Amino acid sequence: MRTYKHILILLLFISISTNVIGQDNLPKNAITQLGNGTVYDIAYLADGTQIALATTGGVWIYDTVNYGIISVLKDKNRQMTCLDVSADGTTMVAGDIDGLVYVWNANTLDYINRFNDFGQNIAISINEHADTVAVTDDGGYIKIWNVKNGKRISIIGAMKQKLNVYTSIDFHPNKHVIAAGNTDSKVRLWDPLKAEQILQMDGDESAVTSVAFSPDGKTLASGSRNGRLHIYDANSGVLTLAMKGKMTGVNRIAFSPDSNAIAAGCQDGTIHIFFVEVGTPIKTIKGHTRDIIALAFSPDLRTITSGSLDGTLRIWNIASGKVDHTFHAHLGNFSKLDVGTNGKKIATISHGFVVSLWDAATGENLKVYDSDTFKDVRHIAIHPDGHTFATAADNKIVTTWNAETGERINVFEGHTDPISCIKFSPDGETIATASEDRTIRLWNTQTADMKQTILTNRRTISKILYSPDAKIIAITSNDNNARLYDVETGERTQILKGHGNPIVSLCFSADSKTIVTTAGLSDIHLWDVVTGKEIKKINVPQKSMHYATFIQDGNKLIIGDRQGLLRIADVKTSSLETMFGRHQKWITDLTLVSDGNVLISRSVEGVVYLWDISEIRE
Repeated sequence: MRTYKHILILLLFISISTNVIGQDNLPKNAITQLGNGTVYDIAYLADGTQIALATTGGVWIYDTVNYGIISVLKDKNRQMTCLDVSADGTTMVAGDIDGLVYVWNANTLDYINRFNDFGQNIAISINEHADTVAVTDDGGYIKIWNVKNGKRISIIGAMKQKLNVYTSIDFHPNKHVIAAGNTDSKVRLWDPLKAEQILQMDGDESAVTSVAFSPDGKTLASGSRNGRLHIYDANSGVLTLAMKGKMTGVNRIAFSPDSNAIAAGCQDGTIHIFFVEVGTPIKTIKGHTRDIIALAFSPDLRTITSGSLDGTLRIWNIASGKVDHTFHAHLGNFSKLDVGTNGKKIATISHGFVVSLWDAATGENLKVYDSDTFKDVRHIAIHPDGHTFATAADNKIVTTWNAETGERINVFEGHTDPISCIKFSPDGETIATASEDRTIRLWNTQTADMKQTILTNRRTISKILYSPDAKIIAITSNDNNARLYDVETGERTQILKGHGNPIVSLCFSADSKTIVTTAGLSDIHLWDVVTGKEIKKINVPQKSMHYATFIQDGNKLIIGDRQGLLRIADVKTSSLETMFGRHQKWITDLTLVSDGNVLISRSVEGVVYLWDISEIRE
């Protein structure tokens, strides 16, 4: 199926299998996972009674009759970026972020084959005989594979295309021809066996995001970022129609099964349906609040299914334009999170700037907030009581919100440059904001009055952290040091020097006497907060990027590394103990909730796990 987005994304560590989703899908010691992963592609199975989704959490199969989960197809790498089903309905293929291509029986969902290559898969298409698959990757190549033996047949190289990227591809329904849309605004037809170009269409004026042949093979359509649809004669390549409705950029197009209509999913979350022959608009469907990035008609032409960056999958009745069912489970690719000091709630920002609230004990999604309100939000912090959270976008303003209603409470204005970090104090009475204006400002949470201005002389502040006793603020910037400031006086008390790379994580011990810092390609350092002197250094066997947090008693650390491993370090002996859990990708965040029994971790793909560490504390 045709897709166009690059993605950075998320996965579990599990063998290839077909299972109903449940606790067995989680890594050892993990309690739960937040969200089920962003939907990037859709295809109907079993005569339309099932939907297959390529997501950052695997291939999900849903029942379109009762709207239940049938199964999740997964591998140790489950970050699927594209998916397609052969025209005869027998074979399903999917590509992932690491260049792997998977093949399943589309009727039984049995695993058939897997073949491997380099590059992040962007789009995938399988031919009408289900024996050839084409894949585009982020290197600008189109690779053609034999489905049965997994051998590569040919490669259409990027060198002649000046490294422009093929964003979308589609096999002709009854010819061995591939259509490919490119960021250079061209649509090209290729002979996949000879890797020879047959035709080039120049009708688009901006990057082509999606291409599709009509099921009858007579028509080729393309959608582009300028909000236009172009219809070509599939044999001659002649442009027969250019359509421009009231559309923003087109992300995805889909033909109806009878070839008479075409749908466009757009950046503003709308779906526009047109008659192909005359370009007449039939209907505009509204409901999503973020980009639509996956779209498919049902075989019976009654419904159309869409996936969006707002975290929802929706099945729409075409006649009424109303939604038949909404799946709210597909949030994922978390870019930021914060945990209240009482450890009960987690606030997150997902890909697409979706702000959500979660139960820190169960991983249950408590609320998804109105996306338009939080457009372009970059930073988030949650009040210790879990009833208020704060956000900052690409501006100089911080806003606090009622967590239950999503209503605005206060606006904090005073910085002269964009905000880079926000954090509530442990008692929730103060909110600290760091800005590119080289200051940290402390505000009264209730009144929005400024209490203190701390001059840092650091334009880029990447992290800000209160000590548990709320007397010290620690910051990191784009150098190799951490700086400590007295909250009451605003004076800098210490500079922690010793890392050879910029610091990526810091954490206070529960008694506020010790701070641990980690940096790229270096060891782990523990410091005395009062004197600023290094207490000890914990050597790591592989000089890798590490993140560390104290277990509550301060005698042990939990360490996450670039390989995705979570391990225990004994502070007294400086020894690393065995692995107790893992992500598949680089860990980027570790937070211990207040009761000390649950660890929250996030990886570079955006997946968030909650881990039971109660036994580690014993």
